[in-house]
Formats: sequence, structure tokens, C-alpha cells
Amino acid sequence: MRWCPLVYLWLFLSATSGCSSSSNDEDDDSDRDGIADGLDNCPLVLNVDLADIDSDGLGDVCDDCQAFSLIEDLWDGVGYGDPGQLTSLGDNLYFTASDSESGRELWVFDPSAGVSRQTDINPVAASSDPFQLTVAAGKLFFRAGDGVNGNELWMFDPNNTSAGAVLVADINPGPGYSWLNELTCLDGALFFWATDDLHGNDLWSYDIASGTTLSIDINPGPADSRPRVLTVLDERLYFWAEDELHGRELRAYAPSTGPILIADINPFGSSNGTDSELMPLDGSLYLEADDGVHGTELWVYNPAIGAAMVAEIAHGSDSNWLLNLIAMDGQLYFWAYDESHSLALWEYDPEAGASLLYSPPGWLNGGWGYLTGLDGKLYFTAEQRVYGNELWVLDASDPTSGPNLAADIYPGINSSRPGDINVFFWRTLFYSVQQSLW
Repeated sequence: MRWCPLVYLWLFLSATSGCSSSSNDEDDDSDRDGIADGLDNCPLVLNVDLADIDSDGLGDVCDDCQAFSLIEDLWDGVGYGDPGQLTSLGDNLYFTASDSESGRELWVFDPSAGVSRQTDINPVAASSDPFQLTVAAGKLFFRAGDGVNGNELWMFDPNNTSAGAVLVADINPGPGYSWLNELTCLDGALFFWATDDLHGNDLWSYDIASGTTLSIDINPGPADSRPRVLTVLDERLYFWAEDELHGRELRAYAPSTGPILIADINPFGSSNGTDSELMPLDGSLYLEADDGVHGTELWVYNPAIGAAMVAEIAHGSDSNWLLNLIAMDGQLYFWAYDESHSLALWEYDPEAGASLLYSPPGWLNGGWGYLTGLDGKLYFTAEQRVYGNELWVLDASDPTSGPNLAADIYPGINSSRPGDINVFFWRTLFYSVQQSLW
């Protein structure tokens, strides 16, 4: 097996198995830590706090199983491969990374074969900078530049690796860049926003079967409509976009209707200037919007009944700030500000409404972000004086127990600053940290 150089690949497993501990009489206290052996998750090793970071029932101080394991150190020394754009296809994990031979290109982690570089789109040590890795029709689509055509739409077929990556659409012909972004699959086509001289920054589609492209000009002519946050719900594409008449509002596209205005939430101007998340849940679309009266709050759009505000967290016309809106187990979770708690973690139940889930204590000093749900637990980044900025975990069913440090990647007060946290195959949590992949 040949290992290609210049990228770190790390893996965080959500659970481990195959570990065992010695049995003792339940009333004994073999390690004399004040905890009877029958209740002690490490009966032979002193561990007063019973810490068990991987929740496998065996205390950390005597656990041979590692919650965090290095798959392969592909760069001898302290160099960075800077992995990103983590995307699963089949049983493999594709990502972008850099090496000294080819610059930034497309790589793959195959659990059975290890790590290898898949493409060299822009040769002679220049980077093609693959971006927006997106799976559609069993293939991988992304934006990249070969040094000739600018940054345009490319395709990689894992069933035909000998062909390498292929340019499939040149939106802005020649060396100019189209800056296409937010590749989103719907009904056999890829939708994205891109820029050319004729249409400005607008919505486009690429038909995967025929290979044809189509401009969907929301704001006619070269004026920009700036479609953002492309999101699929029930065979329609939803997004924020603007025109001169309505400002920036929620819109939708389907082949049968074309682009349409879904809701003019703020009749006095734009209801969303931050391109916040659009989160599908149980046939509805949840979003952050400002109607010009209540400030920025949580709204819902249902195709049958329209748009409505569902939670006013910061009362009055003061704008709230909702961050990292995610769905897990039929509920929404997000960071938000209110008058009493500053930034706190909230939950929204479609039946019971919004409620405060967890208000971080003073010893967590900020740096909140990258909220991700996995198996009833919420993972996020936070700053703390002892550990720096690291990955934390909170049990959503028992928030009063408080968050636990999931990983101190850069030990001590140093910060690893985890980011790009995603859940992929095997119910496994992958994330990039300090230009490495865990």
C-alpha cells in the first residue's frame, strides 16, 4: 500500500467496544477512592470523578479503548495538509487537502485502503482548490479551476477513477470565474448560484443526464438576485433572493412554476439580510426572519398555511441572533440571545414551542459554534480558560448535567478550534481542527 504525503487524517468514534475490566465483590473498594467496586467504572485504579469520555461504561483512566485515534500521520513533522470539505460517498470519505507535489486537490479516505489523492486538476504544483463537494447520481460534483477555464463545475466518478475529474460546465467561458456555489441536488439536476456578465449573480441548474445548463434569472438582466442558502423540501428548492420590488425574501423554484416569491415577510424592506439557515423539519421550513416589527426571530413556512412567527425569544423590536439552527429527533436546537441569558442554547418543539435548554456558566467563556447533533447529544465548540477552545458535548435529554469536554485536542490552555463538524457513515463524527482531520 502506498501512502500519499501531506495530510493528517484523524477519526473520532462515537462509541467503542471490545474492552473489559476485572470483576470484584460489589462492596469492596479495591482502589480506595471511596466508591464501591460495584459502582466504580475503574475499580482497580483511583478515579474519584468516574470520568468516562466515550460513555462505554469503563473509566478513562483504565480504558484501553481510545475515543480518538490517529489513522495515519502522512506528513512527518509539523506540516499541515489542511483537510476540508468532508463528504461521504458510498463507504468512502472524500475531502480536499494540500501537498507539496500538487497543491490543493481532491483526496479520499477508504477504510479498507487508507488515504490517497484522487485528482490533479491543475498540474505543476498549482492548486485546483476543489470546493462544494456534492454527491449526485453516485458521482461527486464540485467547483475547481484547471488554470485555463477559471473556477467552474467538475465531476469525479468513483466507478471510473481512470478518467479522473472532468469539466462538465463552463458557466463563465474562458479564464473568467463564475464562482458557482451551494451545489444542491433536486430531481436529477444540480442547482447552484453563479455569476456571468449576462445574468449577474443568479440561480443556475445543470441537468446530470443531458449535461445541459440553464440560467434561472430571478432579477432579469445583469442585476444580481444573489440566491443563497439553497434548501430542498418536498421537491421544491427554497432560498433567499432579492429583487427591486420586494427586497430580500424567501423564494422557491420548481420546474413547473419557475422561481416564485413564497412570503413577503417584511413588507417594509428585506426580512433577511444575513442569509441564515433554512431548516426542514416534518414538512415545514424553519428560518430566521425580521418582519419589521418583532426583530429577528424564529419563523416557520408551511406550504399549506404560509409563513408565521413561532418564537419571540428577544421581546419587542430588538433583533435576536439565532446561530447554527439544526434538527435532531423531531426538534430544533440553536444558539440565541435573550434579555436574561445572553447567548444560550435553545430548543424548539413544534408541539410545545421554544424553551431555554442550557445557559452556559461563566467558566465557559464563549467561542460557541458548529452545533451538531448525534444520537441525542449536541456537540459544539466553546472556550474555557483551562482547556482553550475545544469540542464539548451536551446530552439534550439531561441538560442540567451540563456539558462535558469531548476532546482536549491541543492540551492545556491552547486552543485547537474545531470546525466543519459533520456526521457521516458508521454514526461517526468527523471534524477538522487546526488544519487536521479528526
